[in-house]
Amino acid sequence: MDIFLQIIFWTAIFLIFHSYVFYPLLLSFLDKKRDIKKYSKKETLPFVSILMSIYNEEAVIAEKISSILSSDYPQNKLEIIIGSDCSDDKSNEIIEEFAKKFDILKLYKFSQRQGKPNVINQIEKYAKGEILILTDANVIFTEDTIFELVKFFKDETIGLVDSQMINKGIVKDGISFQESMYISREVKVKTFESNIFGSMMGPFGGCYAIRKKLYKPVPKNFLVD
Repeated sequence: MDIFLQIIFWTAIFLIFHSYVFYPLLLSFLDKKRDIKKYSKKETLPFVSILMSIYNEEAVIAEKISSILSSDYPQNKLEIIIGSDCSDDKSNEIIEEFAKKFDILKLYKFSQRQGKPNVINQIEKYAKGEILILTDANVIFTEDTIFELVKFFKDETIGLVDSQMINKGIVKDGISFQESMYISREVKVKTFESNIFGSMMGPFGGCYAIRKKLYKPVPKNFLVD
């Protein structure tokens, strides 16, 4: 019995080390650059629909929308579709003020809470873009975020592109530093997997791009997309 328990214990230890040490090291050894076609900013770029599900995001929604509108991606190739999941703060008012000035912005208000996946499922049908960017309100874009996500879709073998989010709110208290380190490690692992296998386990839900023709509605009993 003691030997059996020791086998279980050391197997568990090995699996932990494999996940966090051995596997990333193996991937880094096998890593290879893929030859991927990319759009240049001088080419005719695809139409992009940016989808957001929000709930009470008055603290960040103005900054998020402004970051999208400040993008270097052609505005005539963009639309922003926001589903407000029964927000009861000032989020809707802020979005509506932007919508008065920018006709590329559309707001759909839901009177009952449904959760992010269900809201995205419903507003996706209004999207006209060849490429969808699904993003959260608290993920602020840089000037080139949209182009950097979209440029890889010139390669027809690419169906989904993940983002590399950078946590700028690191503080001494809490877990922001640990979270930043975790995200950084995950990004590296996914980059290795993509280069080696041509695929990865999945993107960060906060911001990623996908071909509209490949989008599948998230089942209603799923908590995340």
